[in-house]
Amino acid sequence: MIHLSKTPFAPPAAVTDRSRELVSVGWTLIAIRSHGRDLVLSYNSGGCDAAAGVTVAQGRQYVMLTAYDLTPKPTKKQLVCPANAVVAVGFVRLAKPLGHRTLYHAPISPGR
Repeated sequence: MIHLSKTPFAPPAAVTDRSRELVSVGWTLIAIRSHGRDLVLSYNSGGCDAAAGVTVAQGRQYVMLTAYDLTPKPTKKQLVCPANAVVAVGFVRLAKPLGHRTLYHAPISPGR
């Protein structure tokens, strides 16, 4: 059983730390709830990456979701990250039910 927060995923906050960047990552649709208005999804994070949020772009014929991790920018220095896996699970609320609109997965950042 998956326990969901009553608050939807938020869009990522502005990155103020210049040593980190937002990258788009793959996500998985788990369920469609609330008569098509809530899309439940999950995506992987952990290690040096932190789940950063989800954005929704929607029009009359489509819905496009982008999930983000906040990750260290590449450097010449060796980086040691904890060996932990995190699966972010939550939902996004659409302005209108998904209905017959096409659900798109936004492009994923290279290397993800």
